[in-house]
Amino acid sequence: MTKLRELIRQVRACKTQSEEKAVVARECAMIRQSFKDGDPDHRSRNVAKLVYIHMLGYPTHFGQMDCLKLIASSKFSEKRVGYLGLTQLLDENSELLMLVTNSIKNDLNSKVKILRTMRMLTDLTQPLAEDVSDVLAQVATNTEGAKNAGNAVLYSNPDVRVDFAVTSRADGVDIDASFHSQKTLTDFILEAAVPKYLRLTLEPATSPTVQPDATVTQKLTVTQTTEPAKPIMMKLRIRYVSDGVPMEELTTVNNIPTA
Repeated sequence: MTKLRELIRQVRACKTQSEEKAVVARECAMIRQSFKDGDPDHRSRNVAKLVYIHMLGYPTHFGQMDCLKLIASSKFSEKRVGYLGLTQLLDENSELLMLVTNSIKNDLNSKVKILRTMRMLTDLTQPLAEDVSDVLAQVATNTEGAKNAGNAVLYSNPDVRVDFAVTSRADGVDIDASFHSQKTLTDFILEAAVPKYLRLTLEPATSPTVQPDATVTQKLTVTQTTEPAKPIMMKLRIRYVSDGVPMEELTTVNNIPTA
């Protein structure tokens, strides 16, 4: 089964649109077969690949049910990917809206902390957001809102905080990302992906190690490639090792302000 990184590498190696379509069609066929076989071991990986395929502009609605299965998982890592997948693959006409609503309510009423997952709910379709608004209000003081990045804390968990300082340009934005931690984090990597109508340049971080009371920085440049300009957004993956344990976090950045 192809890993997400391998799929991205294959897509980037394509020299023509037809080659890219062939790669995506082959990958989607394998993902469909895996879903049909009920393979739980690769479901999370397959949904993550569908999110990337969706960002490329290809149809991915067939992954909605497996996103729901991930949300129902007792593993936070799978639940997180499930919610992330639904923010991209679900639409307001989906017959799964009621099932998704019930899953959200169950998570909100459970004793398990899922505050990082709730960050993703702000991107769900409007009818669903309205249906669960009364439940969300009960935890509003403990959850984070949508990530509209200007000069803001983009992402935070007990290990690391990521800040974005955005400078607007006529054709895009320059972003100075800074990483902070109260403990030593090693093998720190920030990866980003943007829609096809944007071009992203990601410079290396100043250090692969984030230490207490020291700031690691990284520069990102996002440029519009179409007219008129479209909203600037990106998906981020943050990887690092904390106390010897490899960690991986996913987050979405929406509505980055432009000039």
